[in-house]
Amino acid sequence: MPKTKKQLFPKNLLDYEVLIEDTSANSEYFQITGLPQIFTGGRNSFLIDGSSFLLDGSQLQIEMLDINGNTIYHNAVKNYVEGTSILISVFVYNDTSNGFGKIVIMGKANSTVNGEPIPQEWQDIYNVRWTKQIMIEPLLRSRSPIKFLNQPIVSTEEKRYYTVATSSFTTSSIPFTASLSPILNSAEQVGYLVTAQSPTSFSADYFGAYITGSIIVDGISGSVELLIDDLLDTSSIFSKKSIITLNDGRIIENILF
Repeated sequence: MPKTKKQLFPKNLLDYEVLIEDTSANSEYFQITGLPQIFTGGRNSFLIDGSSFLLDGSQLQIEMLDINGNTIYHNAVKNYVEGTSILISVFVYNDTSNGFGKIVIMGKANSTVNGEPIPQEWQDIYNVRWTKQIMIEPLLRSRSPIKFLNQPIVSTEEKRYYTVATSSFTTSSIPFTASLSPILNSAEQVGYLVTAQSPTSFSADYFGAYITGSIIVDGISGSVELLIDDLLDTSSIFSKKSIITLNDGRIIENILF
């Protein structure tokens, strides 16, 4: 929620006389996208653009009202456009009255949506108004998508749960029970995820080792051999190279690099 409450002077757009009163759900005079069904507490937003029915270069007038007709603070976000649409940010504070409010937009039409010309006395002035009822719930958490003014940069750090010994080592066999799940990427199998069950965690000594055991495929039992390529966390590992031999003579070999 914004810390400082911002306010606007009322424009009283509903008091103006206009030629065209647009009450359609989706205006053809004004292109509105991303308008939320409910304006929740905090910052909300939507995109607005003109149309071919409006006078080129004319400014739009916007007013947001709560259920009592009080003005709700909003502003156009500078330097943010999507295509030719401008982002409008709307602030709903904790003390904003909940209930059905209104969004009111006025512009200068150069023709009707039916192609009829604008009468002389209504030309080059604010002659079309779109009004839409909106629900305002200031106590609901904002669900508006996050808009980035600039391309964000994400820094990541890879953390490993094991160390690779450089000294000599001895070969050992450690019995355990694990579940095996294929990992798919764009419908192609890229390896297996092995999750520890008993014991419930892998030790660092498992890295670089092989897992051998039994498996059932299509009702046929067989043996499996998996190379541990990576420890994802303390309870799961990743294998991208496997050989599965079934008792009916079939060999399923999955070698991926």
